[in-house]
Amino acid sequence: MPHYPKPFFRKSRQLWYVQLDGRQINLGPDRDAAFAQYRDLMAAPKPAPATAITASAGQPVVILCDKFMDWVERHRSAGTYQWYWWRLQSFARRYPDLTVDELKPFHVQEWVDAQAIAPTTQRNCIRAVKRSLKWAQRQGYIEANPLSEMEAPSPERREVLITDEQYAQLLNAIRDPGFYDLVVTTWETGCRPQESLRVEARHVDVKNQRWVFPKSESKTQQLSRVVYLTDEALAISRRLMVTNPTGPLFRNSRGEAWTNYAIQCAFRRIRARIGKVIIKQEGGQIPDQQITTFASSLKRQRRSGNRMVDTTDRELRIEAKRKLMERQAIQRSPRYSLASERSRRMHEALAEIGPAPKPDAKLVRRYRRNLWLFLTECFPQTLGLSPLSHRGFAKSTIAECASIWAVGFGHRRFFVPLAATRRPFFVAQAGSQLPNAVAGAGFKTLRIPCLQRFTFNM
Repeated sequence: MPHYPKPFFRKSRQLWYVQLDGRQINLGPDRDAAFAQYRDLMAAPKPAPATAITASAGQPVVILCDKFMDWVERHRSAGTYQWYWWRLQSFARRYPDLTVDELKPFHVQEWVDAQAIAPTTQRNCIRAVKRSLKWAQRQGYIEANPLSEMEAPSPERREVLITDEQYAQLLNAIRDPGFYDLVVTTWETGCRPQESLRVEARHVDVKNQRWVFPKSESKTQQLSRVVYLTDEALAISRRLMVTNPTGPLFRNSRGEAWTNYAIQCAFRRIRARIGKVIIKQEGGQIPDQQITTFASSLKRQRRSGNRMVDTTDRELRIEAKRKLMERQAIQRSPRYSLASERSRRMHEALAEIGPAPKPDAKLVRRYRRNLWLFLTECFPQTLGLSPLSHRGFAKSTIAECASIWAVGFGHRRFFVPLAATRRPFFVAQAGSQLPNAVAGAGFKTLRIPCLQRFTFNM
């Protein structure tokens, strides 16, 4: 039902108040006078919301974007600055003279649609522009945000999984030694892409074969982040510690740190290289009509040194064929990225608990009292708490093993682990009374998703 504001009496101040539009208005101590003033306030027409920008109505949007980027550079990390910079730079190139009062959501939408980018990238571009205008409104540069009601597309789910064969194909197509080291280390460790880009020599713990990011440099800034290294990843890290003792370990051929944009360009070139081989093997060709149509949309001038020269029809067709071939090749090759390069082999190895243990009868009483003993002796290959582990501390695996211990030894009648990336599963004793929400699951033959060969029958 709709809520209507009504006067209320505050005993601590002996005054009547009414709350309108989030603001409490003093109506005085007398009840009759307070209600009379309340009726006048409710009968008065509401002021129209501010829709125009007053102080900076004629100010170009790029000026606000520059002020926002100055603020980001001083108060946010270098990665955040870079994330906003190239998106806002692209928007500024398209609308260099657009003023704030002229800005409408369709300007942003047309800019995004013209780039032919994925839904997630479209969403990020819209977020960047909206964030700069929202910041300008909060700082008082503008009175209203013209993009406040603009919607952004939903992001795509990352379902790309690189197989071992595709990974080997990727390594064969890499020509930059620095990029090769980056890809191999990300695959071997399974670390987050931003961790392999930001790791420095001071983060490498050679003795324990790992990277250690302090709490202030971790993703959540709540706990230190530990990334364990394989022998190959450790060898690469030790070699780069000598060549790059300060600053990021992984750098390009010019000795500069890798940026997100540079990595995207590198993967795009590799995908085009791999796709062209696939097209050549299949005997694919670009139709002449498609080349002619696309050539007519290209600019008829090109820059040669410091001057512009005309482009011949033959040069236009060559350029059109090259670009169409590159687009087709990219579509035919796997969608490589550092995020997809994160090795799932290690994660799956840690998540696979294996068959149900059959401990010695003499150890049952010890296992019942000691969870740590149960884990270390019954599931040693998946515990993940030693420096030989390749991904974190196997938190999900430990939770699953602990649920087996808790229910199997009678400490709990049932156990319901919940996780952000897995379906809920239930571990229960046969015949135990469970909540109605899972009453029809059939507990005598209940199977855990990660334990396809394990069934609880107490």
